[in-house]
Amino acid sequence: MRGRYLIGILLILVGAGFLMDQFGMVSFGELLSTYWPSILILAGLLGLLDRHSSTFGNLIVIALGVIFQLNRLDMLDGDVFRYIFPVILIFVGLNLLISKGENKERYEYHRETGPDEEGTRKKGDWTISSEDFMDRTVLMSGVDTINSSQNFKGARLIAIMGGIELDLTGANMAGDHCQIEATAIAGGIDIIVPRHWKVEMRGTPIMGGYSNRTGVVDDPSAPVLVIKGAAIMGGVEIKW
Repeated sequence: MRGRYLIGILLILVGAGFLMDQFGMVSFGELLSTYWPSILILAGLLGLLDRHSSTFGNLIVIALGVIFQLNRLDMLDGDVFRYIFPVILIFVGLNLLISKGENKERYEYHRETGPDEEGTRKKGDWTISSEDFMDRTVLMSGVDTINSSQNFKGARLIAIMGGIELDLTGANMAGDHCQIEATAIAGGIDIIVPRHWKVEMRGTPIMGGYSNRTGVVDDPSAPVLVIKGAAIMGGVEIKW
């Protein structure tokens, strides 16, 4: 389900609730103050039904909704935010374990074993790579990579309290589209793309931001880069 449809449905329901409140049928303001986290849970569940949406991002949204809802029902003790970070770490770990084998099978990607085997080398602070599929996870650190693959199939990038910068200006896609799953948790991910690529942002911002700073590409045959994932108290930025 597209985001605008979800927003439209929520606005209709909220408007109907306030209208019923005016007629004295329900105390909608009190209900909303108690059960507003259920909106996050609903949004995450609807997102799981959308094949274009990020499964990982939607699961995070559902988990946050559950935590906030339990807190509103006085079923959690203390500061609610102390529960959020451990839950996020658990989901990131599960995502790494579950998707590792899938990425290897789909993209025939293998872990780096040396500069000769994978075509990676260092240039100053940048890593020069020709991998067709990139898999990078940083924790309280940073990595800058220039990828010049002429058969680029996508990437999975996770930055936790750290940063990733990926320069794709010298790369070419394997087909007419590919996907990057970019998840930033209290960190940042910057992706630089060629000017002839179209960019579609489908990420989920949670107290963070997804930013597309590329311009309009009029060519209908231009390759399309889809960005999915989540920005949780962090940021993901795509630019030329």
